[in-house]
Amino acid sequence: MTFNQIMMLIGTVFAVLTYFTSLYFQRKRDRREQQLLEHRLQAELNAAERRADKTELRNWSAESSPDADSGQAERK
Repeated sequence: MTFNQIMMLIGTVFAVLTYFTSLYFQRKRDRREQQLLEHRLQAELNAAERRADKTELRNWSAESSPDADSGQAERK
């Protein structure tokens, strides 16, 4: 083999290694971003459920409070 052929082989090997190294870290980053997205979506869902629960609790307490319509009707 000539010097040029050896250098071409070395360059090709490094190109292939660079490609697979890049692919490995890209997939690792994609998995990390996917987990982060799932975590954020779950947090938003939990927050929305808590807001809905608070609203439901406020509506229920307003309906069952002594100042509700039934108490006002008795005073008239």
